[in-house]
Parts: sequence; structure tokens; C-alpha cells
Amino acid sequence: MAIWLSPTSYSDPDSAWTNEANAYDDDTSTYAGSSGTIYGANHYLELNRGGAELSCGSCRIYASTAVLGPPPSSGDPDIDIDFYYDDAWNNIFSGTITKNTWVTKANAVGTKLVTKARIKWNINGMGSFAYLYEFDFGGGKRQLVNFTGRTINDFTGRTLNP
Repeated sequence: MAIWLSPTSYSDPDSAWTNEANAYDDDTSTYAGSSGTIYGANHYLELNRGGAELSCGSCRIYASTAVLGPPPSSGDPDIDIDFYYDDAWNNIFSGTITKNTWVTKANAVGTKLVTKARIKWNINGMGSFAYLYEFDFGGGKRQLVNFTGRTINDFTGRTLNP
């Protein structure tokens, strides 16, 4: 079972998002949103874990897409999610997810030491907006502490020796 860990900061390289920190405030009634219509590629919101590597094999998101209409409506988002590990961005999911519900996506190659994630909407139309209510990293299983040998294995997958 994954341990859900919120991002600790963000990067908005294209200034295409608003209220970015709402994507990890643990409140599904607030959101990070597109600052205008997002037209697909190159408008990622990057979500960071404070520079620390995290043993991570999945993520979960709560999101939707709004279409201004007429009539206005809410839709299932078509998104791309990438994790940063092995010194490169690696796609873990591309496709449509169910709107306004927690959706978990696993990395097909398993658990990696991840430092950040990025997400973008694939929207091709005037009047469509992205809403990212929440994003969490799926950390590894809880690690046991071996007090006899004074060794601690943390969520990064590294062994810590006092």
C-alpha cells in the first residue's frame, strides 16, 4: 500500500497556471487552474518534493476539465504525467481519467527514486480549462526501523546510519 505524500513546492515554467500551491493543499475544493485556455504541449505544472529523492512508484490525482459551453460543463481530463528520475523526464501515463475522483496511476517500470513530477492537459479547443485539485506522490511501503543495528531505512530507499 502506498503512502501518499504531497509535493512541497512547484514550478510553472510557462506561467500557464494560477494558484499552483492549491494542487497540494490537501483540499479537494481548491484547485490549481490554467490561467487561460491551455492548448496542449509545453504547459506543464511541475510538482517537487523539496529536492529530496523519494522512493515512488505511483501518484494519485483529483482533477477535471471545464468547457465554457454553451452550456458550460465539466469533463474527464486528458492528461500526461511524467516523473523525473534517472536524470530525465519519464512518462508514466498519457490518457483520460475520470473527473472529480481520486485516480491512481502506477509507473509501469515500478518504483524509482523520484525528485519531481509534472502534469499537463491535452486540450485542443477554445474555452477549455484545466483544474488540478490535488496531486500526491505514492511513496514506498513503510520501512521498519532496526534499532539493534541502529539502521534506519527511510522513504528515499537509502539506508541511514547514525
